[in-house]
Amino acid sequence: MIDPALDPEVNREFAAKIVGILASMGLASTERGAGYGSDASTYSHIGIPAIVLGPGSVDQAHQPD
Repeated sequence: MIDPALDPEVNREFAAKIVGILASMGLASTERGAGYGSDASTYSHIGIPAIVLGPGSVDQAHQPD
């Protein structure tokens, strides 16, 4: 089964809040899509705001460091 995409309308306000927090901390805060699945899309699909932070590259996912 393929995960649905994150719903941008459900996540818009929550994502904007997180972007503001990251920017205020001097951290990267660019919103962008990713070509891999996560549980966040399942939450988004049922109306619960969710975002994915990291890993940056999917090659870095599930690594010990």
